[in-house]
Amino acid sequence: MSTRIPIDELQQLPEFKLLTEGQQKWLEAYIANGYDAKAAVTASFPNAKTPESIRVMASRIVNSPGMVMLLNMHYGTSPKDSFSLMVARMIMRGRISKEQESLVRLLAQVRGLVDPWAPRYDKKIEAGKVNTREAVKKRSQRAARREETPAEKQPAESLLGDFAKL
Repeated sequence: MSTRIPIDELQQLPEFKLLTEGQQKWLEAYIANGYDAKAAVTASFPNAKTPESIRVMASRIVNSPGMVMLLNMHYGTSPKDSFSLMVARMIMRGRISKEQESLVRLLAQVRGLVDPWAPRYDKKIEAGKVNTREAVKKRSQRAARREETPAEKQPAESLLGDFAKL
C-alpha cells in the first residue's frame, strides 16, 4: 500500500485552497477521525441535525469531483492519475455537462495532462475491411501519418504561459 499524504501537505495544494471553508473542515475532520464521513459532517457542519441530512451531506461531499481528486491524492495516487479518476467518475455517473467537459479539457491542457496539439483522426468505416474500433483507429492513424507535413510535426506553442498568472 502506498504512503498517505498527511493533511498538512494537502493543505498546501492549490486544489485544497479551491474548496469552500466547510469542505476544508470536512476533509480535515474526515482524515483525523479515521475516514468516517458522517462524523466529519457532524464536526464540520453543526447545523446538520437529522441522521438523514447528515447521510446525504456526507455522500455528496465524498462523491464531489474535487473531493474525489484530493482524496485520491491523499491515498498516494499521482496528481495526473487523480485527475483522470475524477474525470472518469464524473463521466461514468453521467454528471458532466458540456460546459464542465470544456472546462475539464481546458484544465487538463493548462496542467499539461494532455497535448492540445494532439492530432484528431477521422474514423472511416470501409466496406470489405474489418471495422472494429481498433482496426478503424489504426487505419485512420496510418492515413494521418502519410498526410503529415513537417510543419504539422512541430508542437504548437504551449498554453501554459497564458495561465501562469492565474
